[in-house]
Amino acid sequence: MRTTKEHFNWCKERAFQYLDMGDAQQGFTSFVSDMSANPDTSKRMNPILNAIGMMEILRGPEAVRRWIDGFPSP
Repeated sequence: MRTTKEHFNWCKERAFQYLDMGDAQQGFTSFVSDMSANPDTSKRMNPILNAIGMMEILRGPEAVRRWIDGFPSP
């Protein structure tokens, strides 16, 4: 089983794979879904942050990457 920090880093890495392919929506969706799947990391997610992330999708993969990078590491 992963530590909270390991899970958080895995969520970011998986999302970044989609972003590297130019898929902002899937990068966002992957990150939110993976973060929500773990009780410790799900505490970091909230509807306001998700709404901001959804708006970043419209700005493209690099904007979503900055949004994800804005989450502090546990």
